[in-house]
Amino acid sequence: MHHLLPPDTKVRRTSAGLTLLEMCLALAIGLTLAALAIPTANGWIEERAFRSETDALADTVMRAKIEAETTGESRLLRFAEKKTSRLSKLSPEEEKAAVYQVKGGFELERMGRRGQWEDAGGSVLRIQAGGVVSPVLFRLKRNNGYIVFRFDPLTGHMEEKEFQF
Repeated sequence: MHHLLPPDTKVRRTSAGLTLLEMCLALAIGLTLAALAIPTANGWIEERAFRSETDALADTVMRAKIEAETTGESRLLRFAEKKTSRLSKLSPEEEKAAVYQVKGGFELERMGRRGQWEDAGGSVLRIQAGGVVSPVLFRLKRNNGYIVFRFDPLTGHMEEKEFQF
C-alpha cells in the first residue's frame, strides 16, 4: 500500500494495544522477578515462624519466673511430649507444672548431660525466684533450619546462640 502513495505522504500508524511480542516479553520479565522473590519470601516466612515459636517459649518462661518471684516458690515448666512417644511417669509436683506444647511442626531438643541433643518432650525446667537453677541449652528445629538458645540463669531471658534458616 505504501508504494501506491506519493513519496511525500506521511503514513501514520495507530496502535490500540500491545503486540504479542511485547506481552510475552513483559510476562517473561514478571516471571523472572517472581522467581527471584519467592526464595527470599520463603526464607523470611521460615525465620518469622522460628522467631514466633521462640518468643512464645520465652513468654511462657517469663510468666513462670514472674510467678516464682511473686510467690517466692519455684515453678516447674514441663515440655509436652510428642503424641507418638510413650507417656513418662510424672511426680505429683510435675503433674501441676505449666505445660509448653511446641507448635507448627517444630521439634524442641534439650542439651543432655552428656553433651548430646535429646528430645525435650517430657523434660521439666525448674524456675526459681532467683532464676533458672542452671543454664539450659535448647534447640528448636524444623526441616533444615534450627535455632539454638539458652536460658540465662540470672534474668530468665533467652539468649540466642546460633541459627540457620
